[in-house]
Amino acid sequence: VSNPFATPTEFTNVVLIVEGNKLHVNKELLSIHSPVFSAMFFGEFAEKEKEEVEIKDVVYKEFLDLLNVIHPGYSPVTDATVRYILKLAHQFQTKGVLTKSENYLKATNKFNFLDKLILADQYNFVNLTRKNSDEKLAL
Repeated sequence: VSNPFATPTEFTNVVLIVEGNKLHVNKELLSIHSPVFSAMFFGEFAEKEKEEVEIKDVVYKEFLDLLNVIHPGYSPVTDATVRYILKLAHQFQTKGVLTKSENYLKATNKFNFLDKLILADQYNFVNLTRKNSDEKLAL
């Protein structure tokens, strides 16, 4: 997996530490996508003044994949990543990533009806269940 966050750029302004790994990111961009990041960087939390912020209770590789999905043109949602991307997107309230994940699940045939139904229920994807119910009924 590509890691465009390994080194700082002219656009990065905060470092996230995940499992001891540094990720150079732009806090405004993350805040646009996530009210959790917005509160972290611009709310009443102590993190807003820090140059480095530790993100706990997440897996580095999974969080890196989330960042790659948030940033346009970096990485898409895939069969291998969709489950943990959904979990992290829900945790960080990244609506755009949730939508990308739902659209991916609608388009893929790698997940069976029951798996899609479970994910649709878990993440309240009404359109995903509707689409799949219609397909199932048509069979």
